[in-house]
Amino acid sequence: MKKIRKRLILLSFLATIVVGIWSLVDSEDAPPPYRTATVTRGTIAELVTANGTLNPIELANVGTQVSGKVEKIYVQVNDEVKKGQLLAEIDPSLLLQTVKQSKASLDTARLSYEQAERDLKRTRTLVAKDYVPKVDLERAEQGYASAKNGYESAKFALEREEVNLSYTKSPRRSTG
Repeated sequence: MKKIRKRLILLSFLATIVVGIWSLVDSEDAPPPYRTATVTRGTIAELVTANGTLNPIELANVGTQVSGKVEKIYVQVNDEVKKGQLLAEIDPSLLLQTVKQSKASLDTARLSYEQAERDLKRTRTLVAKDYVPKVDLERAEQGYASAKNGYESAKFALEREEVNLSYTKSPRRSTG
């Protein structure tokens, strides 16, 4: 019984091999299907459709030091720009008014400073001659120091406003 079983397995294996070889030989006789066309000249166009997100290689945040109405724009979307290139101008009219106001404040502070300086000199002379009490000298010194600080503060305010005005047009180079 074992011998018969082994022979049947061997025969079925051989039969499978014979059928496989016969199907391969039979398919080689049939010619493969070909598509033919006449040769023409032209451009080859290939369309690729894809979904996804494009990210730039380098991303730059653009901002301003001062705010205001944009008066002129010198670039368009997707234009290539260089570092330090002027992109837009901000309307300077409000900042010009602020600069004028700061100049007027500086002039007023300068006049107060000069007056306080004259008062201090005069009070020192009067105290030296014992015409006024020393407390008047202390008040004159306090007034002089206050006027000097006011003058210095007005100078710094004017400088700041002039820098802000320059930000409306001039491209600023980063120090980084």
